[in-house]
This record gives sequence, structure tokens and C-alpha cells, in this order.
Amino acid sequence: MKTLLDKLDRWGGKFKLQPKLLIIFYFVSFVPLLTLAAFFYFISTEILKDELGAYMVGTTKQVDQRLSSFLEEMNHLTSTIHFNDSVQNFLDTDDPYEQSTIENSQRLRQFLDNITHHRARLDSVYVINDYGKVIHSSKSSSVFDYDFLGDPWYVDRIKEEGFHLLPVKQHAFARGKSSFTYMGRLNYFSQYREQGTLLLNFDPQYLSEMTDSIKLGDTGFVFMLTNDRKPVTSVEKENEEIISKLSSLSMYKEDSGYSLMTINDVLTLVSFSTSKETGWKIVGVVPFHEVSAKIKTISYGIVAFCIIGIIFILIFSKYLSQVITRPLFRLQESMERVEQGDFTFQVPMDRGDELGDLSRHFNHMLKKLEHLKEEVYLAGLRETKLQLLNRESELHALQMQINPHFLYNTLNTMKCVGEVYEVKEVYEMSESLSIMFKYSIDGEKYKLIDEELDHVRAYLNIISIRFPDSIDCHIDIPQYLKEIPVLKLILQPLVENAIEHGLLPKGEKGNIWISAESKEDLLILQVKDDGVGILKDKLIQIRNYLTSSLRKGIINKEKLQSNHIGLNNVQQRLYHNYGKKGKLNIKSNEKAGTVIEITIPLHGDSVDS
Repeated sequence: MKTLLDKLDRWGGKFKLQPKLLIIFYFVSFVPLLTLAAFFYFISTEILKDELGAYMVGTTKQVDQRLSSFLEEMNHLTSTIHFNDSVQNFLDTDDPYEQSTIENSQRLRQFLDNITHHRARLDSVYVINDYGKVIHSSKSSSVFDYDFLGDPWYVDRIKEEGFHLLPVKQHAFARGKSSFTYMGRLNYFSQYREQGTLLLNFDPQYLSEMTDSIKLGDTGFVFMLTNDRKPVTSVEKENEEIISKLSSLSMYKEDSGYSLMTINDVLTLVSFSTSKETGWKIVGVVPFHEVSAKIKTISYGIVAFCIIGIIFILIFSKYLSQVITRPLFRLQESMERVEQGDFTFQVPMDRGDELGDLSRHFNHMLKKLEHLKEEVYLAGLRETKLQLLNRESELHALQMQINPHFLYNTLNTMKCVGEVYEVKEVYEMSESLSIMFKYSIDGEKYKLIDEELDHVRAYLNIISIRFPDSIDCHIDIPQYLKEIPVLKLILQPLVENAIEHGLLPKGEKGNIWISAESKEDLLILQVKDDGVGILKDKLIQIRNYLTSSLRKGIINKEKLQSNHIGLNNVQQRLYHNYGKKGKLNIKSNEKAGTVIEITIPLHGDSVDS
């Protein structure tokens, strides 16, 4: 091979540069261009068919995403109904004429009415216990006392585990009205067993909109098939024959795919995917000619581009060979000047091809040589400045840490002195203050409620030393709630406010109650005292100020006494961390004590998340 190349090189050396470049240019240009033109012409259609098929599969998956979102919403709704006290009581109801049963049924019906009327597409809700008793809410006519236990459809469905979505069907209990149903068994938690069923019936149009909103060509459409290959919703008459032919295809054995097939003498692209939640097949059908126009356009464009390229090569080949040789000679002359020591000379860069790149690289090399000393000097200077900045940053960080650490270490020293000299009050107060200070500066934004209570206990320990036997604190928080993370430093300011403005002015022993409870997705923390309370006018003033400062985002110390700035600080932090879900509420009666409630999301959803 090397010998052959050597012979070609010797043979080519006999010709001038320009005709030699012309021959090479023809060969290098025509052969790849014609080869690629033929290659792309024959395979572009197949490639674009695959891309179109993949796009169609992705389109059907959009329907699956909508279906999954709907089912996720239904899971939340069924959980809400499942855990309702009236529902749980109804599951164990056998005698409908007891007074307590009648009252519970009224509450349950009102609860179901609220759910039904706040959801536009929800037609009816049925709760059936295993004694055959039914409580329902419906927007349309339905059978009042329907015997579900005598309905074979119902009996078959309750044998299935979990909640599941059922296709559109005309139901006898809805007087023959069509609907699609989300149903499942309900657990009676007191006895840990299934003892009822929940039926959510929806307008079929809701399910149809998930597919009808997908546009495929001019006449294409999307539909869904159940596991036994029956349409989930009703279909238009002109599409019934197509759906019937597509229901028995063997390709449905896969989770997703696409195929070109002839249906009613029309080449048709069929794609499908499988719903992860229901197992239904989501099928898209469109005549291929309605979506293949772009494929033909692209194919014709490739051919046209190649033809134009050939014409361009034939016309300008001679001219381009001359253009190539001229800058080579110009570059040769420039190299001769540089060889003589002229590093300031620059080769003209008026080309965008490889020769232009070569000229730019040559000029760049000259600039590198020209400024090498300056670059070395600047690099050393930058390195020196960077070292100085690093040392300055380290010094600043040490200065930021030295004061709090010094104070913390001083408190620990005071604690040790109190312990050594057996001054119990100094020891305990220093230890508690040290705990509070360490808790305040640890840098974490959120703490467990249990850790917040430790912080409050340290504060109360200091207060008990200042005012012995004057305050009793009662904590009533379930253990599982103590493991919930909350914004740090929100309880101690409320306890301090209760002591300073409620219990100390009272002049006698008082009590503080700290409690917590969860309601749906909210956590409610409460600090209550039996102190002097707040005057009605003063309470209105405080509430107005807190509302105004929350809206403006500032604390006006002149407008509100400084002893209430702590409440404002807590409210501002709640709002900035939890948004509108973080609330602070004050209730008080003169001489009857004060209650301050904090409401935040149970799962700690902050504005940043």
C-alpha cells in the first residue's frame, strides 16, 4: 500500500498544483456526494417512518399520563373518604333506624354531597356496606334503595383486590345512565377487615376528552381497549369497523409499538402503548398519507440539494482551484518574512475554509510568541492576588466564628465554675443558656418538634431560677408528631410571650399548656396560658398590626410595642418559609388567658421546595 502511494505521489508531482487540485476536487466531491445522495434517498423514508411511529407511540403515552394523573387524584379522594369517621361508622351499620345511625347517615350524605358538587365530572358517589346498606350522592336520577348485593356485576367486582378503573357501562342503579366507575373495597379499621365498597361514577365525556383532544392528521383518532380488547368508551360509527379489526392484533402482546398495515384498502399507521395503571391499550390510528407528506418533502429536498451541489461543483471547480492556490502562495511569502524575524506581521484572513483556518492559527501563533513574557508576568501576578484573597477569606471566616464560639465557650466555663463551687443556680442557668445558644447558632433551618421542646425546657429552666415555683408547663404532644420537622425557634418566643405578658403580671402561680395535633395535611401547634389575657382593644390592635406587617413584609417598631415584635418575627418567618399555609392566630379574653396557634403544612412543604 505504501509503495502504491509513493508511486501516485511521484506521478502527481509531475503536474502543476492547480490541475492536480482540480482532479482531486472532482474525485473527492463527486464520489461522496453521489454516494450519500443515493444512500439518504433510499433510507430517509424508512428512518422518518420509524421516527413518526415513535412519535405516535409517544402521543398515546400522553393519554396514559392523563389517565395516571386522574387515577392519582382518585387515590387521594378515596383516601379522604376512607378515613372519614362517618364512613367508618356506616361500614358497621346494620340497623338503619337507630338514632345514632340516622344522624351518622345524615353527616355522611352531606359529606358525599360536598364531594360530588365540588367536582364537575363526578356524577355520583356510592358507599355500600356489607350489610347491603347504601348511602349515595348523585347529580342525576338514581335508584334510591338499590339492591347491590343482588347485582351480579357488583358481586363480581367486589371480589377483585384494590381500587380499579372500570370502562363505560350503563348501570341499573343509575337508571341506565352510562358512566365509567372507579371502585374498590373499604376497610373497617376497628376490626381490620374489608366491610364495604366505594363507587365513584364519572361522566363518560371526561374519559373521551383524554383521547379526543389528541389530533392525528385529518381523520386519525385515539381510542382505548380494555384487557379483553373491548372499547373503553363508545366510538363513532364510522370508526367501529376499524376498531373491530384492530382489537385482535397480535402486536398487543408487547407493551408498546407501531405498525403499518392496510385497513379498508388504505395504508394506515397504527401505534399503541399500555397504561401502567389499568393495563388498557391506548391505540392511535391515522392514514399514512395524512402524515407522510413531510417525508416526501424531505426526500425530494435531499435529491434537490444533491443536484444543486453537483451543478455547483461543475461550475465553480476551476475557480475554486485557483482560489485555493492563491492563499497558499500568500502564506508561503508570509512565512519567509517571519523567518527573517518579523513577528509583528499578520497574514490577511479573508477566507472561511481550511486555508483561512491555517492563516488564523499562524497569526495566533505569532501573537502567542509576541505576548509570552507579558502572559507569564500576568499569570504570576494573578496567582499572588488569588493567594491574598484566599487568606483574606479565611481570616474573615475566622472572625465570623470567633465571637459566637467565644461566648459559647464562656458559658461552658461558667457552667464548670458553678459545678466546681457547688453554686447550683449558676451551674443550671449557664447550662440552660449554653443549650439555648448552641441550638440557636447551629445553622440548621428546621428542627424536630422534640428538639424545639428541649429548647423550650432550657428556657423554662432559666425562668424557674428567676421565678421559683411560679410557672408550671404542661406538654401534650403525641410521640409521632414529635418526629415532625418544623421551622426552628417558633415555640420558645410564644412561651416567652405567655410568661412575660400573661403569667408574670398575674402575680401568682400560673400554667402554660403546649399541645399539637394534625388535621388532614396541616399541623397545629398551640401555646396556651391562664394569665391576665389581653384587652379587647389591644387584641384588635395587635391583630391589625400583624396583618399589616405581613402584607408589607416589614416590622414597624414605632407602631407596635417592642414586647410584641417576637410574635411578628415568628409570623414573618412562617410566611416566608411556608407561604400562605403558615399562619399565626391569637385568641384571648381579659383575665381568662391567651391562646396562640401556629398552623403549618404537616409534611413541611416550604416555599423553597
